[in-house]
Amino acid sequence: AQYGEHFDFRLEQFRKTLHTIEMYAGSLSSFADSFNKEYGFIREQGATLYKEWAPGAIGAQLIGDFNGWEGWDMQRDDFGVWSVRVPDVD
Repeated sequence: AQYGEHFDFRLEQFRKTLHTIEMYAGSLSSFADSFNKEYGFIREQGATLYKEWAPGAIGAQLIGDFNGWEGWDMQRDDFGVWSVRVPDVD
């Protein structure tokens, strides 16, 4: 029982996280499936949206030759999803 309290803590953290996921996504399965549709590069009207899930990150940038290797800061939402909107170029 040396680690019993920590296991209890971890189980409670899991239950809280699962509850939050189910509240917003309906189920753990729906939440997992959303990664195929809601992350990476997403085309929008007049722009491309890039989204990445990184809840432990304290900052994120989108960097590449398309922006001269100058990072564009991404914005974090309450669930650890980082995003940046890249306008189309004429």
